[in-house]
Amino acid sequence: MKNNVVEKMSTVKVYQIKATVNRGGKEKFSITREFRATKPEDAIDRFYSLLGSWHRVKRRMIVIEEIKEITSPDDIKTPLIREMVEADKNELIIPYKK
Repeated sequence: MKNNVVEKMSTVKVYQIKATVNRGGKEKFSITREFRATKPEDAIDRFYSLLGSWHRVKRRMIVIEEIKEITSPDDIKTPLIREMVEADKNELIIPYKK
């Protein structure tokens, strides 16, 4: 018997997230970042994780103002993400440690 295994292929998209961070008291700042993810929820989770590790803020202190999917490679501002979107899979070489 042959098992019919259907592989679910998901496409990776680029999401841009804009947020305001309240660091207690009077300190507030705005931040915009781009992420590659399959769903907007995954991009938001990575955004929360990065801000928590970089700025030591809790998730409740981050107010997400906008999340949008970027379809054009010209609109991507992060050079590495732009290169990953534009490059052919055979051309892209990601460095690694031995």
